[in-house]
Amino acid sequence: MPKYKKYITLLLLGFSGGAIFVFPYLKYIFYDDVLTSLGIGNADSGLLLTAYSLGCVALYIPGGILADKLSPRISVVASLFAATALTLIFAFFFNFASALVVWFLMAFASGFVFWSAVLKAVRIISEEQDQGLMYGIYYSANGAATAIINYLCLKVFGYSGGGSHGLFMAVLLMACFTGVSAIALMFFLKGFEKSETKEEDKFKFADLSLVVKNPSVWMVSIIFFCIYAVYTCSSYYTPYLTWLGMSADNSAELSILRINMAMMIASPIGGYLADKVFKSTLKWIMYGSILLAVSIVATVMVGGDNLQLTSIISIIPGWLVMSMYGIMFSSFKEINVPVKVSGTAIGFASIISYSPDLFMNTVYGTVLDKYQGADTMTAYKIIFLSLACLAVLSVILSLWVLSRNAVKKNRISERLVNN
Repeated sequence: MPKYKKYITLLLLGFSGGAIFVFPYLKYIFYDDVLTSLGIGNADSGLLLTAYSLGCVALYIPGGILADKLSPRISVVASLFAATALTLIFAFFFNFASALVVWFLMAFASGFVFWSAVLKAVRIISEEQDQGLMYGIYYSANGAATAIINYLCLKVFGYSGGGSHGLFMAVLLMACFTGVSAIALMFFLKGFEKSETKEEDKFKFADLSLVVKNPSVWMVSIIFFCIYAVYTCSSYYTPYLTWLGMSADNSAELSILRINMAMMIASPIGGYLADKVFKSTLKWIMYGSILLAVSIVATVMVGGDNLQLTSIISIIPGWLVMSMYGIMFSSFKEINVPVKVSGTAIGFASIISYSPDLFMNTVYGTVLDKYQGADTMTAYKIIFLSLACLAVLSVILSLWVLSRNAVKKNRISERLVNN
């Protein structure tokens, strides 16, 4: 494959990886508009992500196995077309019952073979290249895509008069982007033949037992859980700032800066800090989580007393958490997970780390529905202070794993000296 085609294909993969996840996380940008248009409450909104996450968690491992048996071209293109069809179904039926079904089925489009197949395609492209550079380009393209698509959807929403019609037009635009991505990759992924996985690298249930019995894998998985929980629940800053008095449009635009732009810029920065400054992913996660907890608490402490300051501070948690979220799986090398079981470890950790979507949005939605009117600030204090507690838990567990690693290294050093 010519070098220019490799980079174009890589950028298209990154763009499609961003485009396919815009719709399932619709509420990140259009939180209040989704509630109003569907006539639902906060708890119902949380149920949509719960339905999606249930499907994703159940499909992580079987999807990875199937993706290894199919060509990346078939897996990626079919998934994008499926996502386009489901997005259009939601747009034209536009009610809560159909939304629940669509969100659950979106797991098959984006969380089944798509994710593993995209990473497989990136790996094939970077076979003779610097993989760190290629993955960095992929994630930057991913972040750029989500930022651009969400920004354009916001503009279309506004130009269409807002409300249900504006949301309908924005959803149609999302479908256009996944559809165009599918068509483009049909051509650019030509020649990506099925690549056989070496026998020793194939998934075996015996490998799962090696992973489950490793306490460091459990601790790191819980750290991932804490980081992802803060990341996915940072969407509550959008309705929070709106409630404090910011316009819905400005709050949504700030969400793009907090989440999408952070994905494009903060992840590489986090990688640099982990590799060059702290010389350890877990050390950066530990110190970064301290800053994360402080910044989350600050958004609650300042609150409506200074809306401009609160809006600025609210950006900080998004950038901090993305600097850790984008690199968290690189910490497996620090806990000495063998290459033979690294894929199994990632699959196992993914089930734990992405499980916040199973219940946290529903729980927080219920809290917002319970505390309304004059008590709304109580709901947001519960949400954000609990997220700060998770950041503190990430600090404690990171310190535990680092201490455990240090003890192991000392024992190995002592044995070498004695021998």
